[in-house]
Amino acid sequence: MFNSFAKLPKVIMRHRTIRDGRFISALVLALAVVGASAFGASPAELLRRSEEADKRVSYRGIKKATLAFGDRVTVAMMKVIHLKPDLTRTIYFSPAAMAGIVVIRDGPEGWKYDPKKDVWEPIGRCNMQCGEMILREALRNYDIRLIGTDRVAGRDAYVLHALPKFRTELAHRMWVDCEHFLIVGTQTETYSGTVIRSSRYLTLQINPSDINPDLFRVRGRISRPSADVCSPDFKFVKPSYLPKGYRLEATRYFSLKGSACVHLQFTNGVNTISIFQHKAGKEEFHQKIESKVTNVLTWTRDGIQFTILGDLPRAELQKIADSVK
Repeated sequence: MFNSFAKLPKVIMRHRTIRDGRFISALVLALAVVGASAFGASPAELLRRSEEADKRVSYRGIKKATLAFGDRVTVAMMKVIHLKPDLTRTIYFSPAAMAGIVVIRDGPEGWKYDPKKDVWEPIGRCNMQCGEMILREALRNYDIRLIGTDRVAGRDAYVLHALPKFRTELAHRMWVDCEHFLIVGTQTETYSGTVIRSSRYLTLQINPSDINPDLFRVRGRISRPSADVCSPDFKFVKPSYLPKGYRLEATRYFSLKGSACVHLQFTNGVNTISIFQHKAGKEEFHQKIESKVTNVLTWTRDGIQFTILGDLPRAELQKIADSVK
């Protein structure tokens, strides 16, 4: 998503977006049970409002996101336009590597426009597990608390803190709009409190009357992979080791540079680990990327390239990688 990911497969950049969406959904669901009394609402009512906020509210705003990758901190700016119930358009202004990129979501389907290629590309379905399952996993692996209120984009917001029960995990904070239950800010931090990733709306308009539905239509050149390219012609493998609390959430297939790629996604209810597998090409990215808190490992074995991505200590990622046989 940021400059530091420029050499990685584009699907890895998309993974962060998908993962953040799950993190947001999981914490909202957990709040419905843990902090419902603070809202003066029943858990069932709060759960419904939180989980379906995007379906009930249209909005438009400028969002700022930061990522600490090793010793570098990268800032991204974007405009988000959402038309209820399930249309979202995101336009990236910065960093330079992403300037002009447009992502449109129509429910689970997604498209990305690359101004350098002047073409729209499908980015696959965003498959999410059911809310009750996310809730159970989040409560099993995190201690989630409602710790106060704050102001975000000129609006009152509740502040939630999710502390991991296992020290190998990262902690999370989330800001929830008091009136409409939209997620207006997120923050990921180490166990010691060092912030490594955050996002927050700088401006936010709720239910503007001038959002044009044409903004969410894909127009222009479209790149579509052939129907059979997403079926892997190799045997993909699963890790025999996962950190405590994680389990397989989804297996997805998609096209990467004209070849089939398999994405295994594991979750503990809030955080995720992704393992990507595809046939290695002559010019594939083989260098191991190291970061103090956000880790990516990539390697090639028997003609297959593996990439593992997750907010875990490097030693944990290495143990997972060693178990992929």
